[in-house]
Amino acid sequence: AAAAPPAVERPDEPAPEAAVTPEPVAAEPEAAATTEAPEAAETPEATDVPRPSWPRPAELYLVSLVEGGEPSAEAEYRLEELAREYTHPGENGESPFRVELFWADDGQGQDPPRTLRAGVHVIPVYSQKQGRPLVGSRIEAPGLVLQAHIDEFAYPRRTYCYVLTRQSAAQPAFGDLRKALAAIGEKPNFRNSFQVPRKIEALLGLWPDLGYDPR
Repeated sequence: AAAAPPAVERPDEPAPEAAVTPEPVAAEPEAAATTEAPEAAETPEATDVPRPSWPRPAELYLVSLVEGGEPSAEAEYRLEELAREYTHPGENGESPFRVELFWADDGQGQDPPRTLRAGVHVIPVYSQKQGRPLVGSRIEAPGLVLQAHIDEFAYPRRTYCYVLTRQSAAQPAFGDLRKALAAIGEKPNFRNSFQVPRKIEALLGLWPDLGYDPR
């Protein structure tokens, strides 16, 4: 069962314990990874599923991840269910929609945000285990969170997040993200969400071919 999310923190307001954290902010959880839903058996015909809503991000998180690990059987089953509901080839030449799952374990580094929930957007940032993102670290285009829940029975405690994503031709790295934020006087923040429009737009500019539905 999904854990009830706590109250949302104020945007871009560093937590007290984060005030002296050197840049880059995020040390990594012990283990995290991502996986896509199986395509062959789970991809429905275009007429089976309506085109998903693809809103422009209004609240955006950077989530620090490392490769590795395996999801639980329950998490994989939920991924398949969501894939049947949301996988769509796109309309009028737009890139297709797919569902991905990522997970992050609590560790001695940067734990996943407790305020992840349906409706917010996330940018996954990958780096080496227990490391910090480097200039060349891989990042992925913003995805819309469909569901997020904490597995309290896992040890260490694990956060699962199911994300609706689309493929972009752009392949920026973490260094590009830092430059985009530096251009407006900001730094990467893995603790709180971005909610100020100019900060969100600075990040979305890294993937210029990803259009969004009109508001």
